[in-house]
Amino acid sequence: MKQWEYEALQDALTKKSENNPYGRTGNFKREDGYKEGILAAKSILHSFYQRQSQGKEESQCS
Repeated sequence: MKQWEYEALQDALTKKSENNPYGRTGNFKREDGYKEGILAAKSILHSFYQRQSQGKEESQCS
């Protein structure tokens, strides 16, 4: 994954979080769950990108 792809995905997830469809309904449990899910996806994406970047650095050093 290239850095621009990572940044584009992070931006898309941020926009999804800001446009929470449950924020207008007043259902706080669903609103919080939606936000937590987006944050989890961002965290997983970040971890994946970090591991992939480290793997590239290690293979370039060899």
